[in-house]
Amino acid sequence: MPRYRNQVEVHDKFRECVEKQPYNIEIDEIALVIGKGVFPPDAATSTPMMMQAMREFEPQVALDMGCGCGVLAIHMRRLGAEVVYALDRNGA
Repeated sequence: MPRYRNQVEVHDKFRECVEKQPYNIEIDEIALVIGKGVFPPDAATSTPMMMQAMREFEPQVALDMGCGCGVLAIHMRRLGAEVVYALDRNGA
């Protein structure tokens, strides 16, 4: 999980990820294409933290609103959710 010392580092990493869109990454063995205007899950600690927290649950049905690239929805499916709804609106 990325560790940042201050807000400037977070902002710089976020800007770096947005400027290189579209690009390919892999998170937790999930291959992703991060499209233009999509929140870059590798730019902050929120995505890995959510993935770690979700490991404590056994979901049956899941909803990922504002799913971006869909990595959390895919992760919930891997955790056993039989039905996963993922939605986002990207005007880019």
